[in-house]
Amino acid sequence: MTSGFHPVPIPWSEYHMECFYYFYLLWVPHLFFFIVVGSILAFLPAKQPVQRLRRILRFGLYLLLFLVVGSLFNGLWSCTIYIRLYESKDYAFGFFPFLPLTQSLIEPRLDQNGMPILRVSWLQLQLVWLLFAAGTWAVTIFISRFITRRFPGTFAAASRAK
Repeated sequence: MTSGFHPVPIPWSEYHMECFYYFYLLWVPHLFFFIVVGSILAFLPAKQPVQRLRRILRFGLYLLLFLVVGSLFNGLWSCTIYIRLYESKDYAFGFFPFLPLTQSLIEPRLDQNGMPILRVSWLQLQLVWLLFAAGTWAVTIFISRFITRRFPGTFAAASRAK
């Protein structure tokens, strides 16, 4: 007995839409996180008042870059990993760099006898997620550092700008 749910792999022509879905669904949590952490950063002690503003700007830049890079990696994940290595009935976006996949999200595919067909092991799927998550973090850190060094008057700490 097989399930009536038979998803098809997401084609590369839908890459931009997968990126958009991630961006559209996660900009609000990123904004909320920015407001909460930005408020905390505003009250931390600083030698000069301009340091507080620069901390907040750097954090905001990092979160914005993290949202954009995360959406690009989600598009890559959707077009290369989803359906090919696992299935999910309620797929809005499959990659989130903070939380790995859980078994409750995975829909097992069944053969003619009703037995699950495993495309990859659970450990292999977690390692693929780790590769994507590490790539997201690394690219975001690299771009963030590049921008803050390129525009030191705006984003660099006051002690480095001297």
